[in-house]
Amino acid sequence: VTGVQTCALPIWQTFYSDPRLRQLIAIAMANNRDLRSTALAIDRARALYGIARADQFPVIGVTGSSTVQRTVSGATTHLYSAGVGFSAFELDFFGRVRNLREQAQETLLATEESWRAARISLVASVASAYLTLAADRQRLRLAEETLASQLKSFALTQRTFELGAASALDVAQAQTSVDSARADIAV
Repeated sequence: VTGVQTCALPIWQTFYSDPRLRQLIAIAMANNRDLRSTALAIDRARALYGIARADQFPVIGVTGSSTVQRTVSGATTHLYSAGVGFSAFELDFFGRVRNLREQAQETLLATEESWRAARISLVASVASAYLTLAADRQRLRLAEETLASQLKSFALTQRTFELGAASALDVAQAQTSVDSARADIAV
């Protein structure tokens, strides 16, 4: 929406350097219905403010007309008229018109702030979900590496048990470590 783009906004692109995250935020902003409806509400509020401002000033009307008549004798008569007048003007003795204008202005400003808040909230939500997903993937990768390490340790402990260098307790503890690593992956 054209009017909304003139509002000063924090540039969210400077906060996030990951191009994939930037792309996701841009897609979310382009397709978010709440942002679009709020932007339309700004345009509506802006139009109402314009109407309220216009009510402060008198409306001046100018009219003009011209008439040409031909008489029976063949003579032509030209008649011109012009008029200037004021219409639809209210003297604002008690401040009603001024108050309506101020109300429209405050409504416009509040709607613009709602749009900014919705935009910031959307950016934060997308970024939070993206960063949570990245952290979960990293945690899963770490859990998988831990399981692989525990499986190797279990195999080594079982082999040393078979050779008589480790106890059954050592094998059970290694098995518990493997089971714990598997549980971490399942979560």
